[in-house]
Amino acid sequence: MSEGNSLISVIVPVYKVENCLRKCVDSILAQTYTNLEIILVDDGSPDKSGQICEEYKKKDKRIKVIHKENGGLSSARNVGLDLARGEYYAFVDSDDYIEKETYELLYNAIKEYETDIACQGIIRENEQTGDKQIIRTPEEEKVYNCTEALYQILLSNEIGISVWSKLYKKEVFDNVRFPEGKTNEDAAVLLKTFKGRKLVHIAKPTYHYVFRNGSITSSYSISNCECFFENSLNIMREIQNLYPQIYRESEVYFTEGMLALFVRYYSQSVIKDNNIKKYFKEYKKHWTKIFTKSKCQTVTKLKCLLLRMHMLKILYKFKRRG
Repeated sequence: MSEGNSLISVIVPVYKVENCLRKCVDSILAQTYTNLEIILVDDGSPDKSGQICEEYKKKDKRIKVIHKENGGLSSARNVGLDLARGEYYAFVDSDDYIEKETYELLYNAIKEYETDIACQGIIRENEQTGDKQIIRTPEEEKVYNCTEALYQILLSNEIGISVWSKLYKKEVFDNVRFPEGKTNEDAAVLLKTFKGRKLVHIAKPTYHYVFRNGSITSSYSISNCECFFENSLNIMREIQNLYPQIYRESEVYFTEGMLALFVRYYSQSVIKDNNIKKYFKEYKKHWTKIFTKSKCQTVTKLKCLLLRMHMLKILYKFKRRG
C-alpha cells in the first residue's frame, strides 16, 4: 500500500446508477494509493444512489457526499471541483470502475517525468456481451507537450478526449470549469487544461469504461444531436483561436464523428428536423478539406468517405419518400 505524500481528490458524479455504483466506489476504496479524498456528488438521483452514497460515507472517512438538484454531468463535476482539497484531481464516472493500482501508477508517472497530467488507455467493456477491448495504450511511456497531445487525440486517437482515465495537478483546473448544459463538455475542458501543459501517457490501462445502451453517448434524440452538433462546431472555432496549427486536424476529428452520428441519427428515421439538415449543410463545408489539406491517415480519409457516401444514400432515399 502506498499512502503517497499528496492528496488526490477523486470526483464521482452520481446519477441513477444504483446497480453499478457499489462496484465503482469499491474500486476507488481499494486503491494502493490511499491518500485520497473521494467526493460523491449525487445529482438528484431518483433511485437509491443517494442512499448508497450515504452508506459508503459511514464506512470510510475519506468519502464526502454532496446531494444537489439535478443539473447534469458538468454541474456535478463543477460542484466536486469547488469542494476538492487535493493537490491532484481525478474523475471517475459512476458506472465505470478502476483497477487498484490506477492512482499509484498515474501519480508516480507525473513525478518521474515531471509533467502536469498523466493519462492512460482504457479497457472498454460492453455490458450486454461482456466483451472487453484494450484501446489507446502505447507500448511504452510517452511524454508530450500540449500541441503534441492534441495531435494524438485528433490524428491518431491515441489519447482519449474524456477527462476520466487521467490525473491532473490541481493548478491545471485553475479558472477552468465544465460548460453546463452542453454535450462534448470533456473536449471543451481538455482544450483549456492542456494549454501550456506537459503530459505523460503510461503503458498500462487500468480504467474500465463500461458501455451501456441508453447512456448519453448512445442516445440519439433530436435535442442531444442538435446540442452535439452545435458544440462540436464551437469547439472547432475555439481550436482555430487557441491552436491554429492543428485546426485542420480538428476538422477531421469532429467531421468524422459528426458524419458517423448523422448516419446513426438518420438511420433511426428521425430525419424531418430542419435544424439537423442545417447542421449537415454546415459540416459539408468542412469534410472536403480532409482529402486535400489534412495530414490524417489514409484509413481516416477512407472512413469519412464511406460515411459520407452512406449519408448521401440515406438522404436520397428519404428525399424520394418525401
